[in-house]
Amino acid sequence: MSSDERRPARRRPRPITPPWLPPGPLKDLKDLLHSLYLQAEAPTMEQIAAATARLADELAEEWRCPVDEIDELIGAAPKKDAVNRILRDDDVPPSEQDVVAVAVALARMATDRHDLRVLVDQVRGVWRRAQAAPPARRLGRPVSACDPLTLEVHRAMEVDGAPLDPLPLYVPRAHDARLRDVTDAAVAGASRIVTLVGGSSTGKTRAAWEAVQTLPKQWRLWHPIDPGRSQAIAQDLTEVGPFTVIWLNEAQHYLMPADAALAERIAAGLRTLLTDPARGPVLVIGTIWPEHWRLLTAAPAPPLEDVYAQARALLTGTEIPVPDRFETADLDALRRQATEDPRLAGAVEHAEQGQVTQYLAGAPALLERYRTAPAPARALIEAAMDARRLGHGPALPISLLEAAAVGYLTDSQWDLLGEDWLEQALAYTAAPCHGARGPLTRIRPRPGDPAPAESTYRLADYLEQHGRQIRDSVCAPTAFWEACRTHTRPVELFRIRTTLVVRCAADPSRIVDRDLAIALLEEALSGPQVPTDEVLTRAALGLMLFLRAVPVPLRQDDDVTAMMDFITAFVEGQFNTPARRDDRDRAMEHLQWLIEHDSPRSSTRWSAQQIVMGLQMVAEYEAGGPGQTGTVHLPRPMLRRAAAALVKARNAPRPARQRDT
Repeated sequence: MSSDERRPARRRPRPITPPWLPPGPLKDLKDLLHSLYLQAEAPTMEQIAAATARLADELAEEWRCPVDEIDELIGAAPKKDAVNRILRDDDVPPSEQDVVAVAVALARMATDRHDLRVLVDQVRGVWRRAQAAPPARRLGRPVSACDPLTLEVHRAMEVDGAPLDPLPLYVPRAHDARLRDVTDAAVAGASRIVTLVGGSSTGKTRAAWEAVQTLPKQWRLWHPIDPGRSQAIAQDLTEVGPFTVIWLNEAQHYLMPADAALAERIAAGLRTLLTDPARGPVLVIGTIWPEHWRLLTAAPAPPLEDVYAQARALLTGTEIPVPDRFETADLDALRRQATEDPRLAGAVEHAEQGQVTQYLAGAPALLERYRTAPAPARALIEAAMDARRLGHGPALPISLLEAAAVGYLTDSQWDLLGEDWLEQALAYTAAPCHGARGPLTRIRPRPGDPAPAESTYRLADYLEQHGRQIRDSVCAPTAFWEACRTHTRPVELFRIRTTLVVRCAADPSRIVDRDLAIALLEEALSGPQVPTDEVLTRAALGLMLFLRAVPVPLRQDDDVTAMMDFITAFVEGQFNTPARRDDRDRAMEHLQWLIEHDSPRSSTRWSAQQIVMGLQMVAEYEAGGPGQTGTVHLPRPMLRRAAAALVKARNAPRPARQRDT
């Protein structure tokens, strides 16, 4: 056997199919070109391009005329891509000469001989009529030109500082393989209908979008929505041609309109389309909730009227269930993808019970629900945000939320509240967002679990994260802290006090109500549980007492002016009162304890030493200085210089906090 005999035969490319077009000059042109293509035994695009490249010289010799005359007739030889567009695309080719060149090249390659001069005149005439005719109307637009968001794929959550595509990376699941089988059959030439059945935000529409991305270039997508969904599909269904995807997202809007006769006409029209070989292949993709699916496909019991008989015949056997959660294998794939998309990483961490798609789709809706919430609902949500960021556990007592919400409402908002404001606000926050839990929802005890003393509520995870970002520098109102003291369990109050300690020590300017902060810190030291960091707790308490006794200006817009006012009040004895002296003594007690027990290299100990020195100077000044008379007046230039020096000293960098190991 020779090497040629052993070499496998090269597979011949599948012949191209002409674009589907309605009757008219453009269809005549494309049909003429396709007929010549088949007569030439379906050459490749490369072979056609090569034939057009030789055409000028060969025709000049055969017709015994100058090459220039041939060039005027057929122009430059079109390349492979141009040939492909001339034969496949559903629009008028821009160059008459290119079309003539392709037609003549195909005619010369055909087994049947053509009068080329007659053919040239024929192609020119058809092309010019197509060029002059109004554009042929074809429903839809190329799949590649469609926007998934306009097709109602849910926009995913956003991540601060990360420029990401509108849709997250896709993780295929078992139903995607079944869906791919349907699209493959359509590509092979069979008209098909498929219905993705699942609850809200389970990924039905996204799965459909990913499926149509595999369709060849000539496929178009028609999303009938104007003037209404059922009216649009009923009006134009007869104009659907081959290679068209009919996009029926929320299929109940098309198949269950108020007019039962219209519903049956639409379903019957779709059945007719799917069985008409002259108009195929087409692909009908629908999505629907399970409750609507049951209504459309279940036969009614007599004597009820069977109003969905056509829809049942259309849909039965077309369903692909879409699960509402990711299975173990899906979650493993998700974790692998999460390294490339922070939104998936967030879903891995926060999605409840594998409900990944609901988490991704629900986040934008949660933000919108929060930003547009009525004042009482917004107050509850922000009280919950502050409770979570300041240390409370996820189960938030309703009494805490109700009492704290008062501090998030203005006087006018509070006065305008109805008697049932709390019930209305909770109803607003409990409504689900695209299948995910609402902003603030009740935690329902499971059978057998101990019932809590009162109802508890949970803040949605995404809003909790959002709250930690947007409210990090916001001071919780006094009503919030008072509510924590009254309506939280000891373990929760302990965590909140611990957070307060850190905030008081880190930035006392963020503490609006120093009296309440001091009370909470003193309760933390005197309570049954020892503070997690007693040194830091005493530092925070000493600092708060010191600032209440000697209200040194913190960082403000006009530091020097504020410091001048402070110095004036100090030398005039305005701070020398029994209550302030008691605060100074208590501050000294806590700070002296800190100096004795903290590490010698600690920046907290260094700060405590500076405050103690200041308190001692204040005490010495008031014991023998003129401040008690209230008659001391400093010249303003001297006062400004002193204030500037104190501001500079106050803002000087301090040693970093260190701990002995």
